[in-house]
Amino acid sequence: EALAGADVVILPDNDEPGRKHGKEVAESLRDTARTVKAIRLPGLDDKGDVSDWLNAGGSIEELREIVASTPAVFGRTPSVLRLADVEREETVWLWHERIPLGKLTLVEGDPGLGKSWLTLVLAANITKGWPLPDDGDNPIPREPANVILLSAEDGAGDTIRPRLEDAGADLERVFLLTGSKEDPDAGISLERDLDLLDMTAERVNPLLVVVDPLQAYLGAGVDMHRSNETRPVLAALARFAERHGCAVIIVRHLRKASGDKAIYRGMGSIDFTGAARSVLRVGQDPNDEKTRVIVQVKTNLGPMAEGLAFTIDAGQFRWLGTSSVTADQMDAPQDEDTKTKLEEAMDFLQEELADGPRPSAELIKDARKQLDISERTLKRAKARMGIEHYRETTDDGRALWYWRLSTRQVCPKDTVGTLAHMTETASTSDFEPCMQLCQPNIPGTLAHLESEDELPW
Repeated sequence: EALAGADVVILPDNDEPGRKHGKEVAESLRDTARTVKAIRLPGLDDKGDVSDWLNAGGSIEELREIVASTPAVFGRTPSVLRLADVEREETVWLWHERIPLGKLTLVEGDPGLGKSWLTLVLAANITKGWPLPDDGDNPIPREPANVILLSAEDGAGDTIRPRLEDAGADLERVFLLTGSKEDPDAGISLERDLDLLDMTAERVNPLLVVVDPLQAYLGAGVDMHRSNETRPVLAALARFAERHGCAVIIVRHLRKASGDKAIYRGMGSIDFTGAARSVLRVGQDPNDEKTRVIVQVKTNLGPMAEGLAFTIDAGQFRWLGTSSVTADQMDAPQDEDTKTKLEEAMDFLQEELADGPRPSAELIKDARKQLDISERTLKRAKARMGIEHYRETTDDGRALWYWRLSTRQVCPKDTVGTLAHMTETASTSDFEPCMQLCQPNIPGTLAHLESEDELPW
């Protein structure tokens, strides 16, 4: 009882009986002490003990340092780093002020605008040691280096190789990681298979790793909209980048619904943006539909880089120089016929629920924060789209409502049997619900509603 909750240090004699006794003592304290450490003293003679070690020149201060650096046999001890012991480092860039080495970079944009093209052109330059555009201030000399690709959307033979060849890449330096030899059909999951990426990096020593696209490699057990699920994957990938000293580019698609701030446009949790040290947006120049622009929307390591323009014409990638276009200009509507809030809400729900159900409270909060869409409008969009809802009880007894996209059709008598066609000011006093519902729980009908909170007005 005297050792209950204590931090115990065992200093066994340096022989077999002493070590055996030390293990027995440690085991007896497993459920009593907070932590237990068994210490091996350096330079201690056979059958010697701590007194012999001190008499031979060991000091109490040295003993404290040994204890502090020894991991616990049982329990957990904090890992503390004194900043005075940390050497100051300057950021090393793969692409000056745009892509740092040893860190995560997001490259995001809508489908078909050249994100994958861009990463392959960067990869080609890395394999040849060629300079990158607007990279004149980068003090790191260019040497040919290796690249690892994780690509889930483009074919190796019909897309990736031709684009790399056309960009002048040294194909001997490009490695496509597709899975394990033992289970080739399982593919790669960053949640499950980071060890495979680690082993590949140890073998080929890459300067650049590209994950394209992000959502294809998160793993079935990770909901990209939940911070608590995405954060461990991102932290592990960031440690990988730091450990190997390589740049990791993560390609991410955008939400279909545009918001007020460019930094919120990426799909999934805002933690992706938070974890990346640089975020680059690829989009269309609003003044020229054939021109693409790379704009930096976030950086933690230096000033914002200038925008760069490029074009892809007849299967050929070509740099066009700097650009003054901003991400907000790329997101702005191109005509006066802007979407109504209801249409924006429908686009938002379609995008957010594409990967599966989400708690309604999260959707309502995100819609207001990102797009200034009211709860009332979001529920009108829910009804218009026939989105289903259901309730689940958490482990602590709380009831949570979830929304999900429906694969079923609503009653064909929409103007009578559903409320989706009604305006926000419509009265239900003379409303006569359809008595011939196709199914008892069809989304959009009165039959599935369980509380006034779930009504769309």
